[in-house]
Amino acid sequence: MTRSASRSLPAPCSRRGMHVPTATYRLQLDARFDLRAAAAIVDYLAELGVGDVYLSPILTAPRGAAHGYHVTDPTRINPELGGDEGMATLAAALTDRGCGSLLDIVPNHLAASTENPWWVDVLTHGPASAQGSSFDIDWEASDGRVVLPILGRPLDEAIDAGDITLALDDDGLHLDVPGDRLPLDPATCAEVFRPTLARLRVTLGDHHPAVRELARLVGIAEHVPPRHASSDHERHRRHELADELTQRLRQLDAHSPPLHRVFTDAVREVRDERLRDLLERQPYELAFWRTGVERLNYRRFFDITDLVGVRVEDPQVFAERHERIFQLIADGAVTGLRVDHVDGLLDPGGYLTTLERQGRSAATGGAHGRSGDGPDATGAGEGSGGGHPDRFYVVVEKILEGDEPLPQEWPVAGTTGYEFLNAVNAVLVDGEGLARIEEIYRDVTGRRTAVADTRYRCKVDVLQELFRGEVEGLTRRLVDLAGRIPEVAGVAVEALRETLIALTAAFPVYRTYLSDGHLPARDRARLEHATGEVRRRRPDLDGRELVFLERVAALDVPVGIDEDVRRDWREVVLRWQQLTGPAMAKGFEDTTFYVENRLISLNEVGVDPDGIERPAGVSGFHQRVTDRARTWPHAMTATSTHDTKRSEDVRARLAVLTEIPDEWAAAVTRWTASNAHHRRDVDGRTAPDRNEEWLLYQALIGMWPLHRDDETDVQARVRQFAQKAAREAKVNTSWLDPDERYEGTLLGFVDRVLADEEFVADVRRFVGRVALPGAVNSLSQVLLKLVAPGVPDTYQGTELWDWSLVDPDNRRPVDYVHRRRLLDGVRSAVAADPVAAADDAREGWRDGRVKLLVVWRALQQRQARPALLRDGTYEPVVASGVHRDRVVAFLRRDAQEWIAAIAPRCAAAIGAGGWPVRGTWGDTVVQLPGTAGARELLTGRVLTLDDGRLRLADAFAHLPVALISPT
Repeated sequence: MTRSASRSLPAPCSRRGMHVPTATYRLQLDARFDLRAAAAIVDYLAELGVGDVYLSPILTAPRGAAHGYHVTDPTRINPELGGDEGMATLAAALTDRGCGSLLDIVPNHLAASTENPWWVDVLTHGPASAQGSSFDIDWEASDGRVVLPILGRPLDEAIDAGDITLALDDDGLHLDVPGDRLPLDPATCAEVFRPTLARLRVTLGDHHPAVRELARLVGIAEHVPPRHASSDHERHRRHELADELTQRLRQLDAHSPPLHRVFTDAVREVRDERLRDLLERQPYELAFWRTGVERLNYRRFFDITDLVGVRVEDPQVFAERHERIFQLIADGAVTGLRVDHVDGLLDPGGYLTTLERQGRSAATGGAHGRSGDGPDATGAGEGSGGGHPDRFYVVVEKILEGDEPLPQEWPVAGTTGYEFLNAVNAVLVDGEGLARIEEIYRDVTGRRTAVADTRYRCKVDVLQELFRGEVEGLTRRLVDLAGRIPEVAGVAVEALRETLIALTAAFPVYRTYLSDGHLPARDRARLEHATGEVRRRRPDLDGRELVFLERVAALDVPVGIDEDVRRDWREVVLRWQQLTGPAMAKGFEDTTFYVENRLISLNEVGVDPDGIERPAGVSGFHQRVTDRARTWPHAMTATSTHDTKRSEDVRARLAVLTEIPDEWAAAVTRWTASNAHHRRDVDGRTAPDRNEEWLLYQALIGMWPLHRDDETDVQARVRQFAQKAAREAKVNTSWLDPDERYEGTLLGFVDRVLADEEFVADVRRFVGRVALPGAVNSLSQVLLKLVAPGVPDTYQGTELWDWSLVDPDNRRPVDYVHRRRLLDGVRSAVAADPVAAADDAREGWRDGRVKLLVVWRALQQRQARPALLRDGTYEPVVASGVHRDRVVAFLRRDAQEWIAAIAPRCAAAIGAGGWPVRGTWGDTVVQLPGTAGARELLTGRVLTLDDGRLRLADAFAHLPVALISPT
């Protein structure tokens, strides 16, 4: 495919090469909010203090798509988002305000959609397709055919029911299936028309126009080379004849309506056994969605069948897949990249090396996207990982489990910030109160399983149910490999499959990586941990199969082994590494997180089981941020993203429950009793079950609006969440096998309790108890994010309170007119009297102005002190006094200056039901470097230091958070 023409776009920033944003703002683009709409709010974002606009994927996606991750054409900007003109408008607006843009890209997959011309070419020509090497398809597994599990019933039933029909229209011949239309192998067109041609020759003679045209078409089709054609000449000829056939079929109606009717009648005659025979000869195999996934022969994104893996490890594929992106960088429209799902790639390190090098080359005016310059090429450039200034700014969506480090050899600035999210999330939780909530949760629900055990079981379940095809394919490869290694004998297929599932489920991280053809020591240790877990959990599998798999995964290749075996061995390991990530994502984050519901604010991407059960306190927060500042100082820091299970403000409010566990227990006891008559029995089960009910009450408390006028959509949002949560848990229903009766009863419960005025009034009362301390937590969270090392990201709309639950709830439209008006008011008030402005925002906190004020004032400091807040050191600040355990504080310092962030944690008790300000802090102080005066930057006040000691009663006199610098 050729890249579409594009306008030359102005560079948004004078700096080229490595562009470290001061702060980013994530926008979710769709047809309702496109590139021009983004351009219209650039002034607002710049005034807020945002340095770079962070865009969701902008390449062409299916019509009406709610997001850009199902890319159908990687060579064009999505016309529904405004296309090239819309991008030019946004780039010009960014340039005017001196801003950059971070673009989310999706290299791992494309949409397996007939709106995707690359995929259509594959379905038309099979292995002979010009894009046959673009997709990660195992052609040998199904005789050169792609298995398409898209039917709603088995194939024979679908044919008998008329679900599949052959049709002819302006696009030529195609197969109509429910919800889609599929191309026809041009070589099989002869089978469609040959019977009609024979009959018409008898009735009309060889010279009749219809007979002549039919004969031409059949003759062309009979000369089309087969889809297994291997030579370039044959493949080229196949495409030429296919195009000729399509053109002649398209012209039938224009040249002769009667002739078109003859062809249409011929097409209608293809049914029953003729249709079955025709389907057998296509480059794809139609299959029932429930059973076809077992034989799936293309790599998917997780378990999503309509997202097909792309082979970006191939240099030519890499070049075609990224050409438009590098053009945007060269034009100055894009100054950084966010790589989605980096663990899905075959060789993440090799891919990132090429991406960074070519991104830097494009940004500095060099060549980009050249054929043959793919991920296996060398020459990563100067410097190393960690966001060095000679690099192009790239961050990766990489989920780090526990203390797992990001590979230092990757030439990126860091991750998108889930590990920071979990660090700040955990520090807001009261450990003793959490333990009490766990006791209550276990008593109410009857659950006794440890989170780590639930995670293992859920991973096993998804491997057996969602990833059967991947497991079967990998098992076949392992059996073949075992048969080619002389010293391996007696490996049983069933035991091997079972052991493969157990070992994959026991991996403690998303995946391991190969480095120079070897498994690094850090990953060997993780492999040893996983095999130890299998021996502990499944002693019945502790045999030769486990020893063999451990050896395979460790790349323990015997000396003198054949080079072909060595290559296939490496391929098996890479494929296995591509499976462990989806198993973790679907088993842990998309299942365990909806089964283990003790405190759902802790159930977030990137948290490990220990983090859920025993979140680290202040010292743990400082340790994690210190480590991150040392290794990846320019990584992103995030608190809400499009992938978080619930927004930052919902999590902050729910953290308050750990400070009042007995009040929470009393409320749940009261609600379960009063709502007993709203529950129903479904086939011997109660809907909702106690675990689901506990989850729903937490969700209600976390997302309940502060104003009654905003309650109108609560019911619809909670219904949507309840159904998704139940399906993700896979206990009473699931995405794969939805139980409509159970789901209907569950949603009926939601409807009934939200129509119960007494219950709703009680919920409002309880929200009134936790909302203000939750808001304090939110202000602490956002200040820590905006001042900590890294590039802070604000997810769209969260500069005000945001009570969103999981996607798609967190992708609702954002009212920027309202936000612009509030920001203008805050700026004017601060200009007149900053202290009065803070007091007014605090007292009117329900409208979100107090959060907006903190965000704006902190972002202004990032603009005013870029070097300090980009590269300054991170130093924990010691607190002392009666409330020393209720504060998190740190310094950012360089040779010239310092700035300190001070934020409360677990402060609900000390505010006496109000704001924890002024005298509520008693004798608590923090130690700062200065000995004289200091300035509180959020309110502009000058404070007195006593030999460097700052009283929190002074720091928090007007706002419950403080940003301090020397006077």
